[in-house]
Amino acid sequence: MYGTSKAPVWRRGILNNLLATLSTRPAAALLTTPLVHLITGTPTLTPDMPIATLSASEATFTGYAPIALTPLVGPVNLNAGADGLLCTVNFLEAAPGTVQNNVTGYYVDENAGVDWVLAELFPFPVPMVISGDFLSLDVLLGLPFVVITS
Repeated sequence: MYGTSKAPVWRRGILNNLLATLSTRPAAALLTTPLVHLITGTPTLTPDMPIATLSASEATFTGYAPIALTPLVGPVNLNAGADGLLCTVNFLEAAPGTVQNNVTGYYVDENAGVDWVLAELFPFPVPMVISGDFLSLDVLLGLPFVVITS
């Protein structure tokens, strides 16, 4: 199964940090030791939800472990109204007949699980139930160009 992020929800704090870098040069990377986690529940994603809400529904299928966010590629043109950064991570069901999940989305954490950066639910569950089931996920960290009119 191949999946690409479509409309992730950003954590408000990380967006505020991104905005703050427009006027100052950051002393360090905004993301430190980020991991991509899979989830099995369907939490309502909001910019201010605690990471505990996401981690409570983390996947447990055989062979699962969060994967380090690989070096980001970009900026890339996502569409006429957004640019972003891109990376791909691959998850694999290691053995049949043990722990199985239907994966419903993912989130990216920051600073080894201290907080989350973005999260997204898939349009349909992805079964991780038999040996060889996989999810190749293109994580797109996109920012839209928005014109605010009043």
